[in-house]
Amino acid sequence: MSDATASAPAQPAAAPADATPAADEEGLLDRGINAFWRIFSSVWLAVSLLVVIVTLAILGTILGIEDAEYAFYRQWFFVTPLLLLMVNITVCTLSRYPWRLSQAPFLIVHVGLLTIIFSFIVTEKLAIRNAQVILKEGESTGHLIHTRVTQIEIDAFELSGPVPRPGAGGHGSVPAGTRRLPSRVVRVGFDNLGRIEDRDGFERIGVTSRFALDGDLLLEIEKLYPNFRVRESYVNDPSKKTLNPAIQLQMATPFEESDVWLFARDPGRSRWDVGPGAFVHKIAESRDLIELTVDPEPIAFRYVYPGATRAAYGKLAVVVDGEAAELEVDAEGKSVEHAGFQVEATRFFADLRIGIDGSYASAGTIPNNPALRLSVRTPKGRRYETFVFADETAAMGHGGPHGSAPSHATQGLRLAERSYTVVTVPNPTGMVIGGEAEHWLVRSYPDEPTTARLLTVGESFELERGPGVKVTLARYVPKAVFSPIYESTDDEDDPDSVQIVVRHGDTEDRAWVQKAVPGAVPSSEFLIGRYRVLVRYTYARSELGFRVGLRDFRVRYYEGSDRPREYQSEVWVDDPVAGERLDATIAMNQTLNYGGYKFFQESFQQHGEGRIASVFAVNYDPGATVFYVGFVIMILGVSTIFWLKPTLRRIESRRQAARQAARAQAAAGALASEKEPRAEAPTDPTAAGETAASGTGAAGGDATERPGGEEASS
Repeated sequence: MSDATASAPAQPAAAPADATPAADEEGLLDRGINAFWRIFSSVWLAVSLLVVIVTLAILGTILGIEDAEYAFYRQWFFVTPLLLLMVNITVCTLSRYPWRLSQAPFLIVHVGLLTIIFSFIVTEKLAIRNAQVILKEGESTGHLIHTRVTQIEIDAFELSGPVPRPGAGGHGSVPAGTRRLPSRVVRVGFDNLGRIEDRDGFERIGVTSRFALDGDLLLEIEKLYPNFRVRESYVNDPSKKTLNPAIQLQMATPFEESDVWLFARDPGRSRWDVGPGAFVHKIAESRDLIELTVDPEPIAFRYVYPGATRAAYGKLAVVVDGEAAELEVDAEGKSVEHAGFQVEATRFFADLRIGIDGSYASAGTIPNNPALRLSVRTPKGRRYETFVFADETAAMGHGGPHGSAPSHATQGLRLAERSYTVVTVPNPTGMVIGGEAEHWLVRSYPDEPTTARLLTVGESFELERGPGVKVTLARYVPKAVFSPIYESTDDEDDPDSVQIVVRHGDTEDRAWVQKAVPGAVPSSEFLIGRYRVLVRYTYARSELGFRVGLRDFRVRYYEGSDRPREYQSEVWVDDPVAGERLDATIAMNQTLNYGGYKFFQESFQQHGEGRIASVFAVNYDPGATVFYVGFVIMILGVSTIFWLKPTLRRIESRRQAARQAARAQAAAGALASEKEPRAEAPTDPTAAGETAASGTGAAGGDATERPGGEEASS
């Protein structure tokens, strides 16, 4: 070997080509695992998560969130910290392995905490609370009604024949040859509902709300109103050629606020009777007729059409202060004078129709609505016109081309109670109808003279005999058209509603669908194109797995009262899967437990014909037992920390002292053996030589002798 070769340093062996990337990947994985382990074994993380969970729990309590169990404690932002805490506790527990005996209490506490958190999450996801079963005597069911979760049930049909009239044949009937589309059920409960209020006060659904039912047939859940109410409102429509004057009055008392719309030309909507008095809206053609409009003469009429009389147009009775005078109306223009009043039947209408502007005409010659137009002159010399219908008592009121519609008898007599009448004069300056109107507030008390004053829109007035009551003329609409306002209220008696829109091509139809009880007919029916869509908004239901029926219901009341003292239900349970059938009693302090469900006697409902429906509250808590076991384990662990841990530490100290003593004894024995004197070697050379020779011979014999008696060559 040359010197150069001998002096060259040795080169390392070449590594495989993929050794470095594999090592890097392994190192990256190790670093990731170590980082995860380091983060989740931190006590500070556990403390932080506990602070977050406690803070959220306090917020969910003090904020007064409606249905907090569904809208708060089952949401991701509350469940996620719980899951992270479970991981944190598990990693912290494993990082202390191998465990010492003195750590047993903490291990028990950790196991208890993990059990409680796990059971809480499982229970919140699978538990059923606030469910109901409602049964009448003789009825049974295999379903639960979830009062906190609602659903929208959609049934759609493609019709082969002509589209039926709305409601024809009932909601369940469809023409022959109809193709039924797949049904859909959409849950809109607190678990998947985003209650975000927009500028209009609507609360929109936070889940997928548009569904393709068939091709270009789309259904959209557009808006949701919990505690839905339609508030009456009207807007002015300038395009209308006739007047429909309406006013809105608002009343504020020390206890409540209310409002009402009054229509001068609608006898059924022109009067509002409340505690402080009666509020009336009337219309007058001019200021001169305000007094007559508010305080008509005490005269009334009764008109009997032929059939009961031989006169051509019937018989008219004029009644003044209880005294009557009759007139045979055999021709137009006939008149009668009674108690200073002169009444003339100026025109007969076989089928009278009066528009909202006061115009009148006969729809035909068939006497479907026979009426007489009367011209009246009062003892004071005032003249006005009115209409009287067959077989109806009518009162005097101002008529004419722009007068009021025929009024009822009670409106024609002087009011005996306190009244406040708002008289609207549409054209006080003789201008075209529809211009600026005047409003006069006329106050009428039985024991005081009538007073009148101008009242502007937005002005308020207090009632002299209604302390603390203030009334405001909020709005005046000359050509009123109904324009409802949809709103969500705080009244739980108002039903929830959703707005459904069905689209087919360029055509769409929309409607509000109110929540109905399970099994009710669909709340809304859409006929669009060749499709028929039925929508039902109701409570969600789930299967019990067995049937429960109500055999008998009994209620006892407090003596002399209609307040129930106690009530109970005799029920039966039939479980065909388990092959069991049993009878049970459910009372106010007695529950029924079966199949994991717990039935409580909640209340009862009184139905028509004396039938009573029993209402049961039903709960289902699959993790309740595990939850209690977790608490027992945690209490056991805490107890061992305070009472058994000192004992465990003493035991561990004694064991450790024993182990240390054993190690010390072993070390002392080893040290003593090292200090023992060694045996001296022999000094006789001959003996030494013999010893060496014998040793060599033995070695040689061993070297030359082979197994089997063979000898090896030298």
